Amino acid sequence: MQGNIIGVPNGNIKIYILDPQERLCPIGVSGEICVAGNQLARGYINGNGDGNFKDSLALNKKIYKTGDYARWLNNGKIEFLGRKDSQVKIRGHRIELYEIESVIEDNPLVENVIVLYKAINNNEKELVAYIKGDESLSLSKLKEEISIKLPNHMIPSYFFIMKEFPITSNGKIAINDLPLLTTNEKRKTLIFNETEQIIEGIWQSILSDPNIGLDDNFFDLGGNSIKVMIMARLIKEAFEVIIPIADFYKYNTIKLLSIKINQANRSQIEKDSIKIESSVAAIQNTIRILNNLDSNDEKL
Repeated sequence: MQGNIIGVPNGNIKIYILDPQERLCPIGVSGEICVAGNQLARGYINGNGDGNFKDSLALNKKIYKTGDYARWLNNGKIEFLGRKDSQVKIRGHRIELYEIESVIEDNPLVENVIVLYKAINNNEKELVAYIKGDESLSLSKLKEEISIKLPNHMIPSYFFIMKEFPITSNGKIAINDLPLLTTNEKRKTLIFNETEQIIEGIWQSILSDPNIGLDDNFFDLGGNSIKVMIMARLIKEAFEVIIPIADFYKYNTIKLLSIKINQANRSQIEKDSIKIESSVAAIQNTIRILNNLDSNDEKL
């Protein structure tokens, strides 16, 4: 993430950039700005907000936690990246949005990224990543990369590639002016068969998105592990087939999933057919035996 250069600390001020465990961040790695030194106050007047002042066991000194995120540059200057106010709670996990941004920006094709936790189509909240990057950036590959480094609940459900971020009059990113998901235009491939139409309806109910194309990736549209389990149940009810959970990650478009469901149906039909053929063969064999017995009785 690119931010504003705020220079170097004065000689009588110590600036530390620390990770959530209060360990020193290496050059280039983002963390929280913490202040120490002779100029540091004892605390707030009347003790308000004293939680920002603390004795750091890792540094063995008193520090002030600013709530600002930044990183050291190779030239010894500090680059300001944003506020700590981006802490959110997702599925019982408390996370820092800047940690997700830091992992995404590890990709050399990503120039800048903003991750927000926001309501989608006035529905449930989801993680949304707004990315300014190279035109050759592949979202599917990017998602694969970050899924190795991040737990599932920290992987954004939606990714936006943007040419430029909206900027406020004082040069900061205008968060409130970032596009809503409802304004994202998607080319929709026509759906031809009944299986695809049923899957489309299931996806629309799960993803709260009325505009889903035949080749749209379920996970790029906001799918996650919980929604996969919901889809598996609805697919079972609609088609009377059981698709392994792992297969939904492989067959992640309506087109591919339709093929998988049809294959599962054919497999079941073949099994039923074999059972019927075996039963018919057994009955025919029994009839032949009985006929032979009757024939032998007549000869006697």
